Amino acid sequence: VLTKPLRLSVLIACFQEALGSRKKRLLNANKPTLGKLLRERRILVVDDNVVNRRVAEGALKKYGAIVTCVESGKAALLKLKPPHNFDACFMDLQMPEMDG
Repeated sequence: VLTKPLRLSVLIACFQEALGSRKKRLLNANKPTLGKLLRERRILVVDDNVVNRRVAEGALKKYGAIVTCVESGKAALLKLKPPHNFDACFMDLQMPEMDG
């Protein structure tokens, strides 16, 4: 599978949409940063590879996110049973048993 690298602007736009950022904020001269978007947000990271989980966790924590990591889709479903308190979930697309 050939994939393109993720650009910061695309990531910021995705967080704005997912976390309910208003259009007014987009028009503001102060451009949103990952730190503003992720600070105190609860993020679930799902990956079967421990190195990938640690890298994702470190990157998200750097911007102030509160990160929980699990190793499988099944474990993610247990964490995401309502009511849960996650604002977003990052999942590996290809994992054993259950893909993201």
